[in-house]
Amino acid sequence: MHKPSGIRCARKLRVHRRTQRWAQKSYNKSHSVTAMKANPLGGSSMAKGIVLEKIGIEAKQPNSAIRKSCRVQLIKNSKKIAAFVPRDGCLNYVDENDEVLISGFGRRGHAVGDIPGVRFKVVKVSGVSLLALYKEKKEKPLKLVPVLSDNYAYLLIDSTTRVAAAVDPVDAAKVYSRAKELQVAISMILTTHSHWDHAGGNRELVDLIYKHENRQIPVVGGPGHAVEAQTQSVTDGDVVKLGDLNVKVYYTPCHTRDHVLYHCQDALFTGDTLFIAGCGRFFSGYPAEMHHALNEVVAKLPEETKIYCGHEYTASNLRFAAHVEPDNEVVQKKLAWAIEKTKNGDPTVPSTVKEELATNPFMRLTEGGVQKFANGEKDPIKVMGIVRAAKDNFVIGK
Repeated sequence: MHKPSGIRCARKLRVHRRTQRWAQKSYNKSHSVTAMKANPLGGSSMAKGIVLEKIGIEAKQPNSAIRKSCRVQLIKNSKKIAAFVPRDGCLNYVDENDEVLISGFGRRGHAVGDIPGVRFKVVKVSGVSLLALYKEKKEKPLKLVPVLSDNYAYLLIDSTTRVAAAVDPVDAAKVYSRAKELQVAISMILTTHSHWDHAGGNRELVDLIYKHENRQIPVVGGPGHAVEAQTQSVTDGDVVKLGDLNVKVYYTPCHTRDHVLYHCQDALFTGDTLFIAGCGRFFSGYPAEMHHALNEVVAKLPEETKIYCGHEYTASNLRFAAHVEPDNEVVQKKLAWAIEKTKNGDPTVPSTVKEELATNPFMRLTEGGVQKFANGEKDPIKVMGIVRAAKDNFVIGK
């Protein structure tokens, strides 16, 4: 039996009509940018975003697997999308608040395979190709190293030259061991300030590297040479070279007179000046100095800048933030998240500048709720002093 000659006539006619209707002015005018408007990437082939959370998406039947993905907020327009993370194990290279590069996935922007509704995929994490991370050809530019009871040290890595800066390496042996695991060479120490729980491991780390690798490394710190084993002083506006990376310095005296912040790409190392949802005590400074550091320096950085602080104080800081602004729903939500993270033994670092502007009372001095807590005071410097004094005397459960 032969097929009827007109079996494809209807399809051909439908395609022809779809093509020809673009010749109509009214149709063309109303639909020419529809696809672009519907595309979260706005017509671009790729876009940057911030990872909000890791998610699992159930595959279409008859498959029963969970496809590893993440929810991403695009930087360009704040739209939220789901993005597939290809290859087994690659989700381990993606963390909350990481900056990722998203590209289209599937034909003409449609979902592909058995992943329902997912039209995009992750191709880069923190500026490094996800494929290169998977093949272990490169490392993410930052590694967190928990030290002491609640401190954080960091390894800032230049993946091109395979050198690293150790930030506040108070536990020298642990930081050195981590660098060896990552197969990177520590080429300098960056110290945020002179307190022992940040600078106390400098001499030991210098000696370890000299003993095992027969080389000296510089120890960078703020003005005054108060940092243990310090060989190089930096101050506001200075730039330190780490391989192919530039690390910018901000001088922020208040917690100590020698306190500095280090800013590299999208990472800001804040030591004890800025914590997640809090700030350091004014041991050697005044409210005006902390106001300048937080609201005239940090707050002016791009909103997606990630905050890497010196201590795990997030849950207690957010309890105080909820005390200051009991009607702040963002604080309440993040407090619940921080309690869960702490219960599971997971770090709450990093935060972002955007999150701090929404939750940190010391960066919300002009907000009505914070000023109400400060007895109606409007001057941000005075509000800073009042809120800090309240935090110094705050008891959890109050």
